[in-house]
This record gives sequence, C-alpha cells and structure tokens, in this order.
Amino acid sequence: MRNNRNSIKRILACAFILTVSIVIITGCGSQTTDNADTVKYDGKKYVSLEYPTNVFYYDYNGNSHDNFEEVDGIYPIDSPNWDMIWNGGDLYCIKKHIDKANSYYADDSNYEWYALIDSDDYDNEINSYPIEVTAEETEAVYGVEEQERELAVFFEEFEKLGSVFKISKDGVVRGTISIGKYEGQWYWRSEVIDESREKDGTWPEYVQALPKSLDRKIKEAEW
Repeated sequence: MRNNRNSIKRILACAFILTVSIVIITGCGSQTTDNADTVKYDGKKYVSLEYPTNVFYYDYNGNSHDNFEEVDGIYPIDSPNWDMIWNGGDLYCIKKHIDKANSYYADDSNYEWYALIDSDDYDNEINSYPIEVTAEETEAVYGVEEQERELAVFFEEFEKLGSVFKISKDGVVRGTISIGKYEGQWYWRSEVIDESREKDGTWPEYVQALPKSLDRKIKEAEW
C-alpha cells in the first residue's frame, strides 16, 4: 500500500511540475504577438520591424543626435511616421502601426539610392552621391545572388571599393550592398570565397557584374 501511495505522490509531483512548466512557457509567450518579437516600453507595446528580404543588408540609418549609451538598451528614435524604438540594435514599431510600417519599408518607391566610393565616412551622406535607379536596374541588383558564380577576385585586385545604399524617405532604414571595381567595371561583392583557388593564404571572392547603366551612374560618383 505504501509503495502505491509513493507512486501516486511521484505521479502527482510530475504532473505539477509539468503544469508549472506549461504556465511559465505560456507566460513567456505572452510577450510575442503573431509570432513577432514584442517588447513593452514606456507602457506601450512595440513589435520588431520586418526588413525586406533581398540582397541588401538592412539596419537603422541613425541620426547624429542619437545617444545610445548601452548596447542592449532601449531608446526612442525620431520617426516622422510612427512611434518607434531602438532595442539592442533592432528597430521596433508601436504595435498598432507595425503592418503599415512593414509595408512602407518593403516598398522600393519609398527609398532613395546613393553610391559611396572609397570613403571612411560610411555613415556620412555628405560624401555620398545620389543615383536614380530604374525598375530594371533594381530588379537586376536584387537578382545578383541567383546568378552563376563564374568570377572570383582577390581583394588586392580591386581597383576601388565602395557601397551602394538606399535610405528610406523617412530617414529611418538603410539598406547596403558592398561593391568593388575590377578591370574598370563595378561588381557586387558576394562575400563568398572561391575555395578552389588560393594565393598567399588568401582566397578570392565571388563577384557579379552590375548592370552597365548602373555601372555608369556609379562611375559618376567617382569624380
């Protein structure tokens, strides 16, 4: 009889632990909404912004008066359209406007493009050159990752380096790709190495030629 009672106690204890675990997990999950990362700041709920999925690397464009003292801190940012915060390096928008914000930043027409050549002032638009990009050029840039990898260039073979970036018209989001000039032509740099070749302990990087029309526009930024 005692053994049966002990077995029952063990079963009840296990059931209690399982129930508590489920409650804890459910409680943690209450901080997420529709599978999106959600945080509360200053009494309001914010949801993480969904950057577009393409060849560009997206992040917060930043302002000269930003004062983010802690890397993992949460700070309000200037946003002309919606209430937004910077949370440990990521952008969050107030929950009630997150769908509008995601749609806005996914729309190519809401960005202005620039080229920046051989400059240490990456975040300084003073040294950047605005470029008008056509729909065909935009589509070609977005498709470079899908092209066959045929040309790989060693770092020292690049004649010049730079970047093409686009900034949302509200000044909040920036998308960037790295470019390099090789034999007089500007290429997208994939940051993927060709392991079949090696020279002095280094390997070349696969590149894809940018459209000729866009190449000409970038060359204008060199002068």
